[in-house]
Amino acid sequence: ARYPSENFEPSHISHFNQVGREVEVKGVVVRDPQMIKDKTRFVFDVRSIRVSQHIEYQTSGPLLITLRDQARVPVMYGEELILYGQIFAPRNERNPGEFDYAQYLAFQNIYGLMYLREPAQINTTGRTEANPILKYFIHPIKHYVLDLNNSSLSPLSASILTGLLVGERGEIPSEVLEYFSYSGTIHILSISGLHIVFITALL
Repeated sequence: ARYPSENFEPSHISHFNQVGREVEVKGVVVRDPQMIKDKTRFVFDVRSIRVSQHIEYQTSGPLLITLRDQARVPVMYGEELILYGQIFAPRNERNPGEFDYAQYLAFQNIYGLMYLREPAQINTTGRTEANPILKYFIHPIKHYVLDLNNSSLSPLSASILTGLLVGERGEIPSEVLEYFSYSGTIHILSISGLHIVFITALL
């Protein structure tokens, strides 16, 4: 479902998309951060949200976090962080047939976005919850595939193959994503990625 508020429990992070002001969220980086040109992007599994000085809720669900400008501080998979920012709902298609970003993220179970520009908006607790198999085995394989694609293929081919193989879609041009959307195959960029790496590792 694209809009989760009717389907998810009341504590789900999607219910806080319309607060309209900055909030404090505490959680864990659950995917390897992507370095994309002028930004860093990662999936953040929220454990609690503070909407005011005296009101805090235990919650759940992922946010897609984008770091820009001075906020591009080093962030590692498995880190527990406290972030300060406003949560936004992904926009849906504005015109019929246009690339539907909200639906694209919904395939990945992501229903909220946060954009950060200042280092003060990011604090670490010093705790980690990294899966050692991901950190020491799966992610090194992923980075090897990234480097191999980038060194062997044209930028466009590398971006598409990287999206299919390891789930890194940040370098795929928006018009190419729209072609996938028009053809009804956008889901293969959402359900592939690290799943293929897991299967390869098992084999």
